[in-house]
Amino acid sequence: MNVEAEIQELSEYMSPEVLVKLISKPKNLLIEDVTAVIPSLVIAGDGLSLEAIFLVTANYLCEVRIKGPGEESFDFIDKTQIQNIRVESGKQDIVVNEQVVASYETAEVILVHRNRLESELHYYGPDQNTWVMRIFEALPLEYLLHTKHE
Repeated sequence: MNVEAEIQELSEYMSPEVLVKLISKPKNLLIEDVTAVIPSLVIAGDGLSLEAIFLVTANYLCEVRIKGPGEESFDFIDKTQIQNIRVESGKQDIVVNEQVVASYETAEVILVHRNRLESELHYYGPDQNTWVMRIFEALPLEYLLHTKHE
């Protein structure tokens, strides 16, 4: 996987240089190669905004949250700790002066971990199905069968 190419695709939300800097420390701490980069988006005052970037490896999920300049926030979880995957989808219209100015397909994927923590991924854009399928390619349902129940 070419992580740099994946980051370039997110350049409409933030400069590639800033994104590379944001993910460099967590990426270097991961002891495995990144196999997927999944963005989490939110609607902000001026359109869509990047909320977090999820780095996926064979065994780990790393959430890199977007914070202010100079701030870092990321965590790691063993993918076998995921006990439940909840998917919600829909559509959201942005209305200004009673007129629809933008329309987005929406999706939310909530990963519930064994310790009752949750990882939330959000999507707004033209193709929620492709985004959801990227998540299930990176986190196949088989992981639920191998969740460590302690």
